[in-house]
Amino acid sequence: MPRSCRPVHPLGHRRGLRPRAARGRERRGPARAAPAAVPHRPGAGRRAACGPRLALVRIGPWDQAEPAALACLEAAAERFRAAGGRVESLALPASFDGAAEAARTILACEASAIYAPLVSGHPDKVSAPLRDLVDEGAGIPAGRYIAARQLQAELRTGFGAAVAGFDALLTLPAPGAAPEGLAYTGDPSFCVPFTYLGVPCLTLPAGDARGLPLGIQLVAPYRNDLRLLRIARWCETVLDRPRRFPAL
Repeated sequence: MPRSCRPVHPLGHRRGLRPRAARGRERRGPARAAPAAVPHRPGAGRRAACGPRLALVRIGPWDQAEPAALACLEAAAERFRAAGGRVESLALPASFDGAAEAARTILACEASAIYAPLVSGHPDKVSAPLRDLVDEGAGIPAGRYIAARQLQAELRTGFGAAVAGFDALLTLPAPGAAPEGLAYTGDPSFCVPFTYLGVPCLTLPAGDARGLPLGIQLVAPYRNDLRLLRIARWCETVLDRPRRFPAL
């Protein structure tokens, strides 16, 4: 299954609540076993034998992507085409170019509001990056934060229209393989726009570089988590990557 998945909203625990269907099953008796896997369901009017229609989008600092990562993405796209899927290039509207900057504004402002008391009370116990982020957020005017949130809502709605006719978006999750060591977890630039929009996205392993995995990122419109999981299952089956586990 997907190596990593970010849903629209996590489902919190609701004490004492049971779905209506579950209550009905108690009256009717035990339910039948669930299917082993949920298949991809193509859009209306398309033959069931067809694979999904994917929009290949080059977003983020594309010029910084490593050749191995780009080759991995292109190879995955070719495998999807060979399996009956459709992969077509798509350029998002220019308004999405401001997503990364607006995301940074929200991150810094909210980090400052949350962590300023901690930094002020225990300056020797917080990291330098966190102190810098809190200082950055404290210097951002309220109007700029409000504008970033307004743009977020507009782009979230516009994203669905921009990818209309496609089942999901296909792109890179990172510029390359994971960096060496534990001091830095890697460049998140290719994920930031979709985190900012709050849309479901996930990464599937699709290749290797220097003994480390490379992946592809799949993204769906807002609140289309189940659709994305179905498409990811189809893509995972087509990629047919070996399942390897590190030795303990």
